[in-house]
Amino acid sequence: MSKINDLVNYVNRKKIFSAQDVISEGFSRSTLKQAVDKGLIIRWGVGSYSLSGVAPEDYFEIQRRHPCFIFSNETALYLHELTDVAFPRYSITVPTGYNIKANKRFKAYYSKKDIHSLGIEKMKSPFGNTIYVYNIDKSICDVIKNENRIESQIFSQAILSYADSEKKNISRAIQYAKSMGIEKKFKSYFRVIHER
Repeated sequence: MSKINDLVNYVNRKKIFSAQDVISEGFSRSTLKQAVDKGLIIRWGVGSYSLSGVAPEDYFEIQRRHPCFIFSNETALYLHELTDVAFPRYSITVPTGYNIKANKRFKAYYSKKDIHSLGIEKMKSPFGNTIYVYNIDKSICDVIKNENRIESQIFSQAILSYADSEKKNISRAIQYAKSMGIEKKFKSYFRVIHER
């Protein structure tokens, strides 16, 4: 029973975890199974677990199942607090050529592989798990690039919130805009951002 208690104490810090997480910490699959059998840990899907009473988290689960999905556009705006609107679908960016099956949970954006890896940062999800999202400067560039796919009210709120953000780095954003081929478009909004 002490191995099971040790396991529960370890995963209590993680909330949501995979079988590989506990195995890499030296716990056996049989200890994990015993904890599940006793109802201390719940198995939610293939290799996905949580403590009893903790619901799985979508952000973490999405990226665990699809490692190339990077939270972007509307979802990134929400995570960076550039909008207060939580969208019903998760906006994700994947490399061009990646086949996403029809899924109402995702709003997919595509980018070339070199752009796909640009500006990714680790962030703590609402449950405290590590997820990958584009940083605030890459996020505003994505939104400007995809202006015709973003609701106008959300777009305006994002531009103004970015302008007021202490986290923004305009020179980094300009570099991203150049790489993405939207430097002119970005600079057309730069005056609004710069004058705030």
